[in-house]
Amino acid sequence: MRYIGRALNVFRPLNLLMIACFQWAIYYYLNFDAEFSDLLDARFYLMLSGILCITAAGYAINDYCDRAVDEANRPGTNHVGLWPQSVYLTVYLALNAFGIWLTWHVSFVAALCLLVIAILLCLYSVLLQKWPIVGNLVVAACTSFAIWEVYLVFNTQHFALIVFFTLMAFLLTLARELAKDMEDVYGDQLAGYRTYPVLVGNSGASRFLRGILLFTLVFYVLIQYQYIRHMFSGSMLYVYYVYQLTCVLAPWQYLIYLSSLSGDREHYHKQSYWLKILMATGIASVLLF
Repeated sequence: MRYIGRALNVFRPLNLLMIACFQWAIYYYLNFDAEFSDLLDARFYLMLSGILCITAAGYAINDYCDRAVDEANRPGTNHVGLWPQSVYLTVYLALNAFGIWLTWHVSFVAALCLLVIAILLCLYSVLLQKWPIVGNLVVAACTSFAIWEVYLVFNTQHFALIVFFTLMAFLLTLARELAKDMEDVYGDQLAGYRTYPVLVGNSGASRFLRGILLFTLVFYVLIQYQYIRHMFSGSMLYVYYVYQLTCVLAPWQYLIYLSSLSGDREHYHKQSYWLKILMATGIASVLLF
């Protein structure tokens, strides 16, 4: 059983669960006219299954291409070797094909977008992740599509909020990808990658990360204050304020503080971890609507 669990870990099941929860929350809570029967709509589950297949395939090909780098950075954590190579690559191709096929039954345009994403994730793993910033932008765009796809398929969610959460997912994913590059700078250097931290050092990358976090925080606060807070009233307004202060702004300030410090690999891993928490609490705020 432990062997099977380690082998399946290449698909990042917890991350897939997180994406599934995000899409479900966006689909239901940002549709202000939603009814319980909407949760039984088979189209949503076809769309969800499709993007989970594409995402799992993206994780798989990235682990396959990063075997040497992962061994340098985190020895023993890459489990691609537990699979026969032919089986592994067959599963990767099957996941992509199945994900696009499922989504095609819901929306041809969404299926076409997933085809582009599958190609981009493959290019990222093979080539783009070795370049400064370019690979980070690709992953950020692919991740944020999980939010935009809901509106693309159903067109019933609040458009302005969809745009807002899509942009936030893009910016925070960009920050997290940069933090992960800082964490993995040793193995990337050995492999000849030219990521941003490799080129400018982790101190320079930390300043850039802090800039992204500060810019995104200002953007977030302005939109919340000028627009979103007016969507709440009465006791829900106080719940909104408490949630934003404790679950979003507090970890955000902590992240900015962390980015001002230099440290070892564990320090940069902590930054990546807290960025993941921030993304989760930020998206979870849709449950307030």
